[in-house]
This record gives sequence, C-alpha cells and structure tokens, in this order.
Amino acid sequence: MYKVRKGNLLGLIAGFLFCFLFGYGIIVYPQRSYDGAYEAVINCGRVLIPSLFPFMVLSQFAVYSGVGDRLSRLLKAPVRVLFKLPECCAICIILSFIGGYPVGARMIRTMYARGDITREQAERMSYFCVGAGPAFVMGMVGNILFCNQMVGVVIFVSQLVASFILGIALSLRSKYTPSVSTKVKKTESFADSIVYAVSDASQGMTIMCFLVILFGSVLALLDGEWLGYIEGALHMDLDKVKMAISVILEVTNGCISCSKLGGSAILASFAVGFGGLCVHFQIFASLSDLELNKVKFVLCRFVSGILSAFFTYILFKFLPNDMQVAVVFGNETKFTSASNLLAGVSLILMVVIFLVSLGGKNNGQRRI
Repeated sequence: MYKVRKGNLLGLIAGFLFCFLFGYGIIVYPQRSYDGAYEAVINCGRVLIPSLFPFMVLSQFAVYSGVGDRLSRLLKAPVRVLFKLPECCAICIILSFIGGYPVGARMIRTMYARGDITREQAERMSYFCVGAGPAFVMGMVGNILFCNQMVGVVIFVSQLVASFILGIALSLRSKYTPSVSTKVKKTESFADSIVYAVSDASQGMTIMCFLVILFGSVLALLDGEWLGYIEGALHMDLDKVKMAISVILEVTNGCISCSKLGGSAILASFAVGFGGLCVHFQIFASLSDLELNKVKFVLCRFVSGILSAFFTYILFKFLPNDMQVAVVFGNETKFTSASNLLAGVSLILMVVIFLVSLGGKNNGQRRI
C-alpha cells in the first residue's frame, strides 16, 4: 500500500488549496489580479532591479575574480572569532548585509558549490546572511514612504545589528572549521568574471521579479470582501489585517502598506528584518541543493524582524521629537507612472534575452 508521509501530505493539501483558490480568484476577479501584477511590475522597475541588480553583480564578480578572497583575509580574525567561519566567508557576510536579500544566498550557493565551505556552514550562514540593501531601505522606505531619509537610516542600522546578533547566536554551539577546499581556486579573467557575474545575477533577478509579480497578484486577490468577515468575526481593524498579510507575504508591499494604512516605522522595520515569504521562497530556490530546514529559517527571520523592530524603537528615542512622528504615522504612497511600467518590462526582457543568449555558450562549462 502506498503511504504518504505527513510532510508530503500537508504539502499536497497546501498545493491543492493554492491551485483552487488562486485559480478561482483569477477567474472571478481578473481585474484585481491584473492590477496587483501591474503594480508589482512597476515596483520591480522602480525599486527592486535598480537597487538589487548592481549589488548582485558585484557580489558574484567578487567570487569569480578572486577579489573577495583577498579582501576576506583582512577580516580573518573577526569572522573566525564571532561567527566560527573560515576567512572566505567575510566578503559574503559583508555584501549580504548591504547588498539586498538574494545576494547572500547567491554567494553562499557559489561558495558551497566550489567547496569553499561545508554544508553546515552554508546552512548556518543562510539563516543570518539575509538583509535589505541601503538603496531599498533608505531610498524607498525612508525617502519615499516616510518622507525622511533618517527613518531609512535607523531601520537599516537596526537590521544590521539584528543580523549581526543573530549570526553570533547561531555560532555559539558551532566549532570553527577551516575551508574544506583542498584544490587551488581558479579565478576567471576580468571579462569572464563580469559575464559570469551578470549571468548569475540575471538568473536571480529574473526569479525574484517574477515571484514579486506573483505575490503582487496574490495580495491583490486577498484584499477582497472576505476580509470584512474577519473584521466582523474577530473584531479586528481591517487595515491592520491588510498590513499583517502584506508584511508576512511580501516585504515591498508590506512596507507600502505600513505607510498607506497608517502603520509605523517600527512595523516597517519588522517587515524589512523578516523579509516576507516571497523573499524566503527566493532564498529556498537559490539554495535548493542544501535542503534547508525551512521552519528554522522562517523562525530565524521572525527573530531578526523582532530584533530589527526593537532596535528601531530604541534608536528613535535618540532622535528629535519631530522625527519620532514617523514611528506612528506613515504617508500614503502610490506608484502609477506608465514610464515606470515600461522601464520594468524593458529591464525584465533584457535580462531574459541575456540569459537565452548565454545558454549555448555556458552549456557544459561553468554551471553551478
């Protein structure tokens, strides 16, 4: 008799429910699904691609060119003492804290495939080498949503401190193990490093953008009449329900909801630290070979979000009173420029064309 394991059964049920409910929503509310995907494409072109893609290219270039290994030697002692990791991980930790959510995962994937780190080290790094880039936090969250760059600076610093503390805590029960690679690392030429870096970054950016578009459509369908039943049955504020759903599912829409629906910078800081399920799926896809403990990963992100919100609250106590208003009140923000949509579509098409053009050249060669 064929037996289905409990975990597989739950996954099958969840998959069936998603297919049924998402399909029902697309058929019954096609305009709502279209509007959500439309706004997500605008956000990709306006925020995600400009802020993340350059850092993703930079991080991969540092690995392939060997620059990262040389810079990492300068931080050998702190990385070994604080995180119980080999020196080659230093550049990954730094860039993951400042480069954007998928950057750390892509670098971990590359280093693990090259044999630079063990599976335990790669998995442990994946739990804390996750963070939003300064362009997103300071530019969008600070300047655009809360109309004050200092708000973005406070949230960004809070996120860094939270990730730093989480990384140290995760290493307390670990033992230092030097790099497991016994072969001489092959570094690419400058030109090849650029091409390989853009190729890897384009793959990651493509997956990320289309996941954001998918979640944008899902969020638009969730924002329906059924939320009114929750408000009546549980006596909860409808705006708070919408914010909670947005924060849990997707960080960009979560931060926008915190601003549009009267949320606080503290809640936005939690959203940035947590990352949202959309970001989590991107990291799972990048690190599929590791078979991460997904429950532990989500719990670590939740802890990171709580720590980030806590430090944001503390740091705001040291700011002038007029700036503390952002802790409580947001600003309604909309992205509705047709040029932004055109830019987003153009950039995504360029990425896809680039990947297709590299398909034949890289076949059988450097693929990780």
